[in-house]
Amino acid sequence: MPAAVKRVVVFVQENHTTDNYFRALAPYGANVATGWATTPDPPAHDQPHDRHAYFNWLTQGIATRSQFDTVGVLPYYLYLAVTGAFLENHCSGFGTNSTPNHLILVGGQTPTLRNPPRRTAPVWDMPSVFGLAEDAGVSWRAYAASGSYPVSFYQQLQGSKNVVSSSHFLADTKRGALPSLAYVWHNSPQDEHPPADVRTGMDVIWQCVDAVVQAGGWEETVFLLTWDDWGGWDDHVTTPAVEYTPDNVQVAYGPRVPLLMFGGHVRTGVDSRWCSHASVPKTVLQLLGLPALGVSRADLDPGLADLVDQAMAPSSPPPAYGAAINVPAPPTPTPAPAPVPPWPVIASVPVPAVVLRGAGTLPPPYDVKLPAQPAPPTVPVRSGPPPTPTRTPTRTPGPGPTPAPPPGAPAVRALTVVVNESTVLSDSEAAQLTQALQEQISRQFGPAWAVDAEVRFLARAAAVPSGAWILHLLDTSNQAGALGYHDEDGNEVPYARVFCQTARDAGDAPSEVASHELLEMLVDPHVNAAAPDLAHNRLYAWEVGDACQGNGYDVGAPTGRTTGVVVADFVLPGWMDPHTPAATATDYRGALSGPFVLGPKGYVSYLDLNDVAKGWQQQLGKERGELPLGIDERLTRRRHAAPHKQTGAKHQA
Repeated sequence: MPAAVKRVVVFVQENHTTDNYFRALAPYGANVATGWATTPDPPAHDQPHDRHAYFNWLTQGIATRSQFDTVGVLPYYLYLAVTGAFLENHCSGFGTNSTPNHLILVGGQTPTLRNPPRRTAPVWDMPSVFGLAEDAGVSWRAYAASGSYPVSFYQQLQGSKNVVSSSHFLADTKRGALPSLAYVWHNSPQDEHPPADVRTGMDVIWQCVDAVVQAGGWEETVFLLTWDDWGGWDDHVTTPAVEYTPDNVQVAYGPRVPLLMFGGHVRTGVDSRWCSHASVPKTVLQLLGLPALGVSRADLDPGLADLVDQAMAPSSPPPAYGAAINVPAPPTPTPAPAPVPPWPVIASVPVPAVVLRGAGTLPPPYDVKLPAQPAPPTVPVRSGPPPTPTRTPTRTPGPGPTPAPPPGAPAVRALTVVVNESTVLSDSEAAQLTQALQEQISRQFGPAWAVDAEVRFLARAAAVPSGAWILHLLDTSNQAGALGYHDEDGNEVPYARVFCQTARDAGDAPSEVASHELLEMLVDPHVNAAAPDLAHNRLYAWEVGDACQGNGYDVGAPTGRTTGVVVADFVLPGWMDPHTPAATATDYRGALSGPFVLGPKGYVSYLDLNDVAKGWQQQLGKERGELPLGIDERLTRRRHAAPHKQTGAKHQA
C-alpha cells in the first residue's frame, strides 16, 4: 500500500457514457467523440437503458447520440479529468442498468441483470469490500441513497451502523470522522440520473471533495469518481466481450462510462487501459491492504493502484467550492488519441456463478432473457508479428534471426488457468498468486516481450476451458531436483507444473516458481526455441527465467507497493542478442549486464555446435561448471528436462 494513502473515497453517480460527458477532452488526447448534437441541461427525459435497451444498442446501434457541453456545464469534472487520471476505456461492469453495476462496484458480482423492486428487494449473503474492511478492522462507511441503496442487498451489512445517509458525508468530514473507506451515493437530482440537471450532481461532488481538502485530506486520499451505467447514451467505442449470458449475448463489459481517479499522489494523464467496475473494488483492496474478495472477477483484475505514486510531489488540490475553475490549457500540438487496446481476453466466457460468503454459490445471473444468438461473442484476432527466435522441432542447430519483440500490441494472448491441486496452498492463496501473475504479465513482462496472457484461477473441481494452458499447483516434485517445469501435452497444448511443498522445502516461494514457469511458457510455449550466439558457435535455450534465477521481487515493488507475493525476475530480449552492449541491463531488475550473462544463482542450457553429440549442456552462474542434460530423453519427449542439483544449487526447468 502506498504510504501516502490513508483513505479511499468512491463516488458513484448515474447514467452517462464517456462520450456523453467528456467531449472536451479531445484536445487533451482522449479518444472521445466530438461533433454530436449538444444535450440540453437538464435533459428532456430519461431513455431506456436496461438489458433489452443494451441489446438493441449492441446489435443495432440504437441509443441517444448527443453530448453535454463539458466546458459550459461540467467544468469541475473537466478540471478533475485533466489534472487527475482519466480512465478513457473504463466500462460499466455489465451491459444493463443500475443495480447490477452498483453491486459489481461493491462486491465484484451480481445475482441479477435488472433493478429488483425496491419494496421487495432480495437480500444475498455475498462478500463486499465493506465486509472485508469490517473483518480486517479497517474503518468504513457506506453513505447510501434512500433505503440504504445499494448496500441493502448485502446480508452482512443489514443493520450496520456504518450504513448511513449520504447527507452525513459533509458533517463526518468536517468533524474529522471520515473513515478509511467511504463509498458515496446520492438521491435524485444529486445523482445526475436523467432528467436531473447534471450541474446539481457536479456541485455536490465538488462540495464533498472540497470538504476533504479543507480537512487536510488531499494528500492522503485517493478519490475514484464513476457512473453506474450507460443511461441509454451512445458511445463510439466497442467494448470487449469478456462474458456472455446463456443466450450468447455479451454481458461484460458494458459500454464505456467515465472513471476519474484523483488525489495528491495520483498520476496525471489519459490512461487507455481496459478496466471495468470490477477494477474499483480491486483497487480498494490494493490501496487499503485488504485480502482477496473471493470473487474472481475482482480478485484477478489488475486494479489501478499503479496510478498512485508515493514518491511524486503532491499535486495541487482542485479549486475550493464556488471558486473560479481554471482548467489547464490543452497541449500544443494536440496529442493523437491512443489506439484502442487489444481486448484483454483471448475468448469470451460464460458469466460465472455468484459466490456466497463462507460456502455455496448462486446460479449465474440470467433473469433477463434476450433473443438467442447463434454463437457466443468472438474476440477480434490480434495483429502484429510475434517475436522471431530460431525455432526447430527439437532444438537442433540452425541459424536464426536475433530476437526482438515488435512494437505495438502484444502478438500473443494466451488463456492460462491456474488449478490448485496442492494441499500446501489454500484456494485464497492460490487466487492471490494468480492475481500477482496477471499483474506481472500485464504491467511488467508483457510490454518487454510483446506477449500477453489472461490468467484465471480455478478451484480443483472447476471445468477448464477447452484449449486453455494449465498451470498445475501440486505438492511434491515428480522429477528429482525440479521445483517446476513446463511442457506440452499430446495435443501440443502447453502446460506447467509447480511443486509447492518442494519449493518451500528448498526455501523458494511457490509464487516465484509459478512466475518462472509461466513466463517461460509464454515466450517458448512449445519448448523448441533457441537463440544463436554465432561468435561462440552455440545455441542458447530460450528460457527467460534461468539466467536470473533467485532474484525474485515483490510484484508490487515497481509501483511502490508491498503485496507479499514474490515473482521471478526475467531476462529482457537483449539478453538473447549477442550484439547487445556489455553495459546494457539485460534483465528486468537490472542485475545482469550484457548478453548471455548469468547471475550468481542463474544457469543457462546451451548446445555446442562444435560438438553436437554432447547434447544440451548446462552452465551455472556460480560454479561455471557444465552438466549433461540427457539430450536423447529431452528430444524424444520434447521437454525442457528438469535440471539436476549441483552443490546445493536449486534450478527449475
